[in-house]
Amino acid sequence: MIRNKILKRGAHPESDIQGCEKGRGRGRRVLVVVALAWLLTVAPLPWPVPTVMAATFTVNTTNDTADANPGDGVCADSAGRCSLRAAVMEANALGGGPHTIVLQAGQTYTLSKDTDGGGHQTDSGTDNDDLDITSTIIMQGNGATIHRDQSLSCTLNKTAQTGEFRIFEVKSGGDLTLDSVTVMHGCADGSGNPALDGGGIYVASGGKIRIANSTIALNSADFGGGIRNRGTVLITNSTISRNNSGFSGGGTLWTLALQWSSQAAQSLKIAPNAAAALQTAVP
Repeated sequence: MIRNKILKRGAHPESDIQGCEKGRGRGRRVLVVVALAWLLTVAPLPWPVPTVMAATFTVNTTNDTADANPGDGVCADSAGRCSLRAAVMEANALGGGPHTIVLQAGQTYTLSKDTDGGGHQTDSGTDNDDLDITSTIIMQGNGATIHRDQSLSCTLNKTAQTGEFRIFEVKSGGDLTLDSVTVMHGCADGSGNPALDGGGIYVASGGKIRIANSTIALNSADFGGGIRNRGTVLITNSTISRNNSGFSGGGTLWTLALQWSSQAAQSLKIAPNAAAALQTAVP
């Protein structure tokens, strides 16, 4: 009798012991799930994370319009068309690369958008004025021409005006390949450097550009009418001609690495430019 009372008050009968064991088992499972969730959300992954996948954008309009939603992986302006500017914006927003932009054979792409004013010196990004390159982009030109609207002014008076902008600026970390493209009518004006640099193309320190089977012509700047390079440039089978510089480097002006391909000596044509055709200041 006394023993029965003790069992009821303190000791667990066999069924109670089994119930406790089941409860402990459930508790351990909950702890394991919580621990796994913590590892997946907080702890670094022990395997490499894949880089951004390369994308291909086929330009289907010559209009100079911005991408409606940069970073969504779709090149589309507000009308659903893929413009050159929208394609560059999308590639930059995705990062990584190489991303490929395909231009239509023989088409002319006219850049005129400068809604923030002040040329490329007032630079809100690729959505306005020059085409900034911040990712790795391969542009298949197929004989296309990219130029600035000739109705816009280009005074080279060190005062930035709406519409005075170069064609490309390769930013630090950017990597651009131009193949079978003509770059024309860029204008680098403004106050100080780099606003005055590179009428057609400006390559910043840490930027890279490869130019093949292309022409850089009729661009204007105070320094480097055609190309102003502070980064790395590789040119093959291309022509740099009829560019204008207010001070130096009518065709090209280099301050860092200029790389030549094995065929460059025979295939690069530097035709007459206003000011010195090629100035080199490689340390």
